[in-house]
Amino acid sequence: MPGKNVSKAELLSPDEVGLREELRANVQKLAGEIGERNMWHYVALDAAADLSKILFREPGCEPDETAMKRADNRATISRRKFQGIVRRSS
Repeated sequence: MPGKNVSKAELLSPDEVGLREELRANVQKLAGEIGERNMWHYVALDAAADLSKILFREPGCEPDETAMKRADNRATISRRKFQGIVRRSS
């Protein structure tokens, strides 16, 4: 935040450290393992969608999917809406 000195920030709690490591692992899975994902890299796009469903279901959220087709019928994509996201308590 502007004007706030973060060099003297408090240490992370054990829950915050765990959340940081979980986020780091999820980003590594998406960016490092799955990689580029779009309509031209559809297998990776589908893998990212599957991962997102798993990650949102873990805390009890249920994705709502709406299928859509590309005009050239080369791929089907799904719009995902996640409901019931809860914040973890620290």
